[in-house]
Amino acid sequence: MRISIRTRWLVEYLLKDLNPKYPRIGLVYPDNETGKVDRSAALEVLKSYKLVPVSEEVLNPGALDASSQIMRLKKGGISHIIFCGGIPQIAAVFLRESKKYGLNIPVLGSWATCAEEVIRLARGAAKRFYAVNHMSSWYDDEPGVAKMRKITLKYDPGTEKPYRGNIYTHGWVLGLVTVESLKRAGRVLDRETYINVLEGIKNFDTGGLCGPISYSTTSHEGGNTWKIFKGRAGY
Repeated sequence: MRISIRTRWLVEYLLKDLNPKYPRIGLVYPDNETGKVDRSAALEVLKSYKLVPVSEEVLNPGALDASSQIMRLKKGGISHIIFCGGIPQIAAVFLRESKKYGLNIPVLGSWATCAEEVIRLARGAAKRFYAVNHMSSWYDDEPGVAKMRKITLKYDPGTEKPYRGNIYTHGWVLGLVTVESLKRAGRVLDRETYINVLEGIKNFDTGGLCGPISYSTTSHEGGNTWKIFKGRAGY
């Protein structure tokens, strides 16, 4: 999956679905490759809407304080934050600090921040937090997710909570695709056969664990479907 695609979905959700009348958007990102790539994608999409960020702030991995960044964002009158870079730890710190210093605005995070761990670490500061992910969560109401829960709890009973994150779903889907590929490959299996089988998969139905999966000789992305998740009050 390309980072620019998920960032485009995130920014377009902000502008089209949240539909702010006068958007004053701030970017927060870590000063590393992932942060820079996400930031560039966000700038590109904003430019297509004739928008530029009012403020940009760097928050690096391991940070335990975001007070300076938040004060500058408040001073700029920001209406929405795009949290680039997808690092759960600093996303949770930023959400907690935002609540502490009264920055009560929507924060939208890219895929790795879409994790139950972020919600727990945010300690009740995630009710205006949105995040994008290509996988369903452990508690989603989909047949594939229900089957995943049933099998998981059969072999690991009593572990319903805390919820497993979207990364668990990601690993489960990888297993499904691998098993499907091995079935199609038959008894004669080598590297070339396996690649050919994978590239022949079209619209593979995961039962709602994620969108349909397709590969080809020119595309190994698997798919381009995303979901927006939102935190709830009290979480």
